[in-house]
Amino acid sequence: KTGYALYAKQGVLYFCVRYGQKSFQRIAAIQGKQSKLNVIVRFNADNLSLQVGKNSTTGGSNPQGLLHTHPKENLAVGHFDNDPVDSESPKEAINGHLIELKISTL
Repeated sequence: KTGYALYAKQGVLYFCVRYGQKSFQRIAAIQGKQSKLNVIVRFNADNLSLQVGKNSTTGGSNPQGLLHTHPKENLAVGHFDNDPVDSESPKEAINGHLIELKISTL
C-alpha cells in the first residue's frame, strides 16, 4: 500500500506519503481563510515540503526516499477511489472547485 495524498481538513492542508503498510510521513500547513489557495508540494528522494501561499512547511529529510512500488490507486482528484493513503483524510468528496492542477517531474 503505497501512494500520496493532498487534502484539507479543519483549516489545515495535509500532504501524506505512504511507503508501505505501516510507514508514512505526513506534513501540514495552515490553510487560512482564503477563498483561493496556491499550493506547491515537493516530494523527491531527498526531502518533502508543502507550501500554501506564503506559509511553508518542510518535512525535512526524506529517509525513505521515493516510493519503491507504483501506487495501486488511480489518480483521483477531489476524492479517494478505494483505499485512502491516509486514514486521517476526509471520507467525503471535496467541497469546492479545483481551478488548475499542474503535475511535473524534474
